[in-house]
Amino acid sequence: EPGRRLYLERYGPEARAALERARASGERDALAHVARRYPLTEAARQAWWSLGDYEFELGEREAARAAWQRAAHATREAGLELGPG
Repeated sequence: EPGRRLYLERYGPEARAALERARASGERDALAHVARRYPLTEAARQAWWSLGDYEFELGEREAARAAWQRAAHATREAGLELGPG
C-alpha cells in the first residue's frame, strides 16, 4: 500500500494530463498508451473506459469489450466497485 500511494502521488497528475491530451486528440492509440503507461492510476481506468467507448462507436465491438474488460479489471484491482452500468 505505501508503494501504491507513492506511485499515485508521483504519477497521478502526469497521468491525468496525459489522459486529457489523449481524449482531446481523439486517437485510440493515445488512450491505450495512457492506460499502459500509468496502470495504477484513475487516469488509466478512465482511458480504458474511453477507449472502449470509442471502439464501440466505430463498430469494433470485440475491441470495445476488451477495453471495457480491462477497465473493469483495473477497477477491481484498485479495490473499487463497479457501478450498475
